[in-house]
Amino acid sequence: MKSLLRKLGAFGGTRPPPSIFDLLKGYRATCVLVTATQLGIFEALREGPLRAEELAHTLGAHEPSLTRLLRALEALGLLENRDRSVGLTRRGRGLLAGETSAPEFARLTAEEYLAAWSNLRHSVLTGEPAFDHAFGMTVWQHRREDSELNECFNRYMQHNESRMLSIIPTVYDFARYGEIVDVGGGHGHLLAAILTAHPRAHGILLDQPHVIEGAASVLEAVGVRERCRLVGGSFLTSVPGGGDLYILQKVLHNWDDDSCANILQSCRAQLRMNSRLLIIEALMPESVGDDVEVVMRDLHMLALHRGRKRTAAELEALLAAAGFELLRCGQIPTGAHLLEAALG
Repeated sequence: MKSLLRKLGAFGGTRPPPSIFDLLKGYRATCVLVTATQLGIFEALREGPLRAEELAHTLGAHEPSLTRLLRALEALGLLENRDRSVGLTRRGRGLLAGETSAPEFARLTAEEYLAAWSNLRHSVLTGEPAFDHAFGMTVWQHRREDSELNECFNRYMQHNESRMLSIIPTVYDFARYGEIVDVGGGHGHLLAAILTAHPRAHGILLDQPHVIEGAASVLEAVGVRERCRLVGGSFLTSVPGGGDLYILQKVLHNWDDDSCANILQSCRAQLRMNSRLLIIEALMPESVGDDVEVVMRDLHMLALHRGRKRTAAELEALLAAAGFELLRCGQIPTGAHLLEAALG
């Protein structure tokens, strides 16, 4: 008995790392969440619990099979039984639209990420994006052809960057600059936050034409549209002139070294002696240690793009090769880094 108690007591201590088979089975939980999101299970339960037959009728699902999926969601802590009905747990409510970015991430996973990651072998063998191999086009082309998916991605990015958008205007002296150019700035959420905090500044937002289309309403909503010029184009070839500050937020990690050189050269061609380049990126630490997330994010860039997470030293080398001098590099509370550079 004492031996058995010692064995049982061991389970109450430090949780052992997942087994090889646990790691291999990770796709199962992913597919359960993705399927539940696609079916609309979480949204159907937004107002309260439903019986399985009611939920099946609402969703147009096969009730016995749906019941099996509901059991899996209960086992994962997302649903709970309530008097022969199923309802959302607090954790499950995180998959409701508008609560977190999880619903958007689930859709992107279902429609893009799973296919790309399942072809990761192609990337490792060739250095080319697995996404291009799986879909026959780049991820940007794929989203350009599906406006709803593109909007889903933009909502996902906005959710994830909400804290960063509130912090960046307070940790860097944007008041020094009259004209701020956000290169590859999406719908302009960062530029809107900066212009709101600095009423004397003006902005230029550059991104692909199909992306820029969604920026006007964002800028109008916070009252800065009149101080911002929208430019549709590719930063791989050129960026607008006249800027005092050029911003690259989460841009360089999407691209290989040659493309980054083109982007930096495009910016350098427009910089004046007193202008500055501000890079906002999550950096790869010199030693990853046990940080599984950072190395997985790096592989995500390999699978979907031609980019990678870089260390501060690697980014500094890219800047130097393009004719820039790195003035300073510091981490902000979100975990990202700000790198300020000038003409070398």
